Amino acid sequence: MKSILPHFLYFVLFSFSLSAQDIYDAEHSLKYAEHLFNSKKYENAAKEYERLLFFHPENDSLLFYLSRSYLLARQYEKSLFLIEPKIADSKYTSPYLNLLLLTRQYEKGKIFCSGNKNISNEQNSLFNARSLLCSGSWKELKETPGGIKENEKLIFKEAMDFHRKIPVIALGLSVVPGLGKVYTKNFKDAAMSFFTVGICSYLAYRGFSKKGIESAPGWFYGGLGAGLYLGNFYGGFKAAKTYNSKFKEHIRNEMEEILVSE
Repeated sequence: MKSILPHFLYFVLFSFSLSAQDIYDAEHSLKYAEHLFNSKKYENAAKEYERLLFFHPENDSLLFYLSRSYLLARQYEKSLFLIEPKIADSKYTSPYLNLLLLTRQYEKGKIFCSGNKNISNEQNSLFNARSLLCSGSWKELKETPGGIKENEKLIFKEAMDFHRKIPVIALGLSVVPGLGKVYTKNFKDAAMSFFTVGICSYLAYRGFSKKGIESAPGWFYGGLGAGLYLGNFYGGFKAAKTYNSKFKEHIRNEMEEILVSE
């Protein structure tokens, strides 16, 4: 009995080991990767697809899902790196162009389109329109809006209706503290600028009224008020630039959702 028991235990442990290893075979790994992908755990799914693709590098389906996992995880550079060697295959053309847009490589995309005979005029027009929309070149796009898809026309209209704030105008309006920020619809900062400059000016005036030119509070609040007033010019100028860049990023984000969903 004593001699049989160790062999029996060894057999059980060996069987358990085999069943545990079987969990990590290709079939189980693929099912697990699909489960993670369908559960929208794209980063974890990518790790599983990476491992599978390492052992099956010619499997296009694995390549597609790994690239898609990277894309949905917002790891655009990784997705681009993965499919760039495959761009001779026409089925990768559209994903490749979308990734160039997502990584802001507009010129590279234009060169690729112009030098590729397999790209249709429709694909070329679509990429050019999208690159103009994503890069903020909306005036140029207004002249040639033909390549825009139906579901992108609302974004195009929103961009066309945008009234850009001119930094120089914001700078000039800042002669009245906070007015440059009112111009950029930054009302809280505008009120703060007007209030702080106004309070400092009042306190400086009060100090000089009581003790004349020798008033320490007068000089202190006067200097502080002058600094805040000058800073108000820079604040107005910067607020206009920030207003424009935020809207531009808003349009990019809307386009990003469309590009990722394709």
